[in-house]
Amino acid sequence: MARRALHITAFAILLTSLPLLAIADPEDSYADLAARVVPAKLRQALKLLPCLTADTGPGEVKPLRVSLLEAREQLDVFSFAFPNRIRDAEPLASAEVLTTWGRVKAAIGELLRAIVDWINKHVIDTGVRGLGRDLWLDMRADLDEGYEVLGDFQDLDHSLVEYNQTDMEVKRAVCLDWQRRISRHSATDRYLEFVSTPLHSDELYTHKHSSKLFWGYNGVTPDTALTGLQNLALMMRSSQLAQLLAWYPNVTALQPDDLLQDPGHTTFHKFRKLIRSILAVLAEFPELLGPGRKEPHTRVAERLFHDLGQTNDKVFAYQFYSSRGAEWAAEAEEAHQQAAEGWSDNLDFMASAQVDVMARCIAATLPRGEQPLPQRRRRHM
Repeated sequence: MARRALHITAFAILLTSLPLLAIADPEDSYADLAARVVPAKLRQALKLLPCLTADTGPGEVKPLRVSLLEAREQLDVFSFAFPNRIRDAEPLASAEVLTTWGRVKAAIGELLRAIVDWINKHVIDTGVRGLGRDLWLDMRADLDEGYEVLGDFQDLDHSLVEYNQTDMEVKRAVCLDWQRRISRHSATDRYLEFVSTPLHSDELYTHKHSSKLFWGYNGVTPDTALTGLQNLALMMRSSQLAQLLAWYPNVTALQPDDLLQDPGHTTFHKFRKLIRSILAVLAEFPELLGPGRKEPHTRVAERLFHDLGQTNDKVFAYQFYSSRGAEWAAEAEEAHQQAAEGWSDNLDFMASAQVDVMARCIAATLPRGEQPLPQRRRRHM
């Protein structure tokens, strides 16, 4: 009963913390949309953290995991709006100080700045948290880690494998360790304050290791001369949908056994994630497709994403049983056959639904901005 109460509480918090979906003002800038969406998504995810406890089961983490995904996705969509260097080292004394001790402190300040620059260049990619780091990157890494470890835990339930108490406790312990870290980091580094700080519509920033699922393809970046919605349409049309069409022939050429190991499984998984990312943008900004157009254009994508997820669960089950040795060979083979049947059904659906045609239709429906007027654009690398 206690576990069921926690599960119900998690869904209640999720529902009550959801902001009303407000249609974006057509004149809102990219930064304006970021300020409206990202703080609300992050606040929602942080509210759900206490729902993860030492008694939580793998089937009870979905609300938290969904909230982490939504916060991470919108952080990626609006990555260019958030500063990429914060907490730079400050000199310990002004260079104008003429005393010997003042000059020593000034020299120490210069040395400290040089050390920070070296860390940014050579060490920051290892996850070291220090002065001068990119707080956007730290925050995204925490959200991403949570999404992944909760996913590993949740898969025990989704894939319907026969797991034992030890399987559950080991994976849950990893989730609880992550929970302690993000709780500490979000408080110490004031994550909500960072994303709630006023943004500047004429400034764009780049970040290391930002997701390719949104702005990462074909060199597409936001343009401050466009409105927020025009920028999102640009991203979807020229990055996301263009990449989906580029990958589509290789995905449909995969054989069932290709899904069980790399590189085939990675190709399959990235394709599914790209569909999810496209749906995430349309779910948050339905006005991109205009009144009455969202449902017919996205119904196929939603069905495909769901069905690919079912196949992926069978692939997980196969890998889970295969790793347990010969005594689980029968279960592994059954999961193998189910994955193959699922992929055959997926291919049939993609052919009948003409997924490539669907992608082109969505691209054609997206708004196109007028020729941008010349505008000063400051870009921070």
